[in-house]
Amino acid sequence: MITRSTNFRQHYKDFKKDLGHLLHECRLKNNKTLSQVANETGWQLGSLERMEMGKLPTDFLWKVIRLARFYGYRIKVVPEEKGQ
Repeated sequence: MITRSTNFRQHYKDFKKDLGHLLHECRLKNNKTLSQVANETGWQLGSLERMEMGKLPTDFLWKVIRLARFYGYRIKVVPEEKGQ
């Protein structure tokens, strides 16, 4: 049970980090600065920075999804292929 829980926590941390990296790349592709995004979305600059760093708590995950949609992307969660 402890191993399963530890593995889940690590996968969750990796997921948030990957999601933050994706948001950073999306922002750059849209030629936006964090300040511009903060002004256009009405969100705090610090929150946007933490999103891109993958350091937001779970209750902010819906904001990450909304931000990706703001950039014109949809997030689709798919299971990882076995053996990866």
